[in-house]
Amino acid sequence: MRRTTSALACALLWALSACSPRAPESANQGDPWIRGRLAALPETKNNSAPRKVSSGLFPVFAGKPDDAWVYAPASAAKKANPPLLLLLHGAGGSGSRFITRFTDLADQTGIILVAPKSAGVTWDAMNGPIGVDVEKIHKVLSMTSDSYGIDPARVSVAGFSDGATYALALGRLNGTLFRNIVAFSPGILIPVAPRGSPPIFISHGTLDTILPIDITSRRFVPELKRE
Repeated sequence: MRRTTSALACALLWALSACSPRAPESANQGDPWIRGRLAALPETKNNSAPRKVSSGLFPVFAGKPDDAWVYAPASAAKKANPPLLLLLHGAGGSGSRFITRFTDLADQTGIILVAPKSAGVTWDAMNGPIGVDVEKIHKVLSMTSDSYGIDPARVSVAGFSDGATYALALGRLNGTLFRNIVAFSPGILIPVAPRGSPPIFISHGTLDTILPIDITSRRFVPELKRE
């Protein structure tokens, strides 16, 4: 199953490096998850030549290495405005560990990776309304976008387990910001008022005993198609 997930992730990262159309925005002011709305990233000036990128793995916030990590592959230096993939770890995990699963694939595609750490053991939406974690994610995206000249039309979100649940919620709430949503083994489909309709990819192991596929993803997919 790990080899299959790696192959799927590789194909996804290649797809993420291209552009996709934006769906019309349909904001709902009565949305109880309004705090989950992320501000649009500033438009990055399209450069005719790639900017200098310091390749490697770095903490996003100086002096706070546990808060978030960014990985800039050397191949990103060939892109004037590289794409960005936001990675959300599972419960009990960390951004520093989760991001290392994708670095080889980022090297192949020139995608900038960024992985924040949840404020608690897991993401805030697992225990109540979206709040503190989305505030950190906004800061992480803004700082990374400014540092690497990210193309705001090519920002995607991916997560595993609780991180996949969060990616589905945050991604649908901000569908005019995230061009793709990727969920590896999500456990819950949180009801939110979507904004936009980005493509969604879900993978789930059929032998998963922690989050069985029959009561999770196989129920979510028809609901998402109707949505």
